[in-house]
Amino acid sequence: DYKSAIIEYKKAMNQLNDDPDIYYNMAVIYDYYLGDHQLAKEYYSKYLKLQPDSPEANKVKERLAHHG
Repeated sequence: DYKSAIIEYKKAMNQLNDDPDIYYNMAVIYDYYLGDHQLAKEYYSKYLKLQPDSPEANKVKERLAHHG
């Protein structure tokens, strides 16, 4: 249940605001499963700000470019 996962990730964000994995996971859920590309872009951007050199960075940049 993706909407429940979003609720749990938002709770985690309150405690771990600088955890890039939370932002990445939120972006993926919004992007691939809920179809909210605007929110996906916001979370992908926050992820890149925290982890610009991560192994996932190129894939995230591609998704951002895809959504314009």
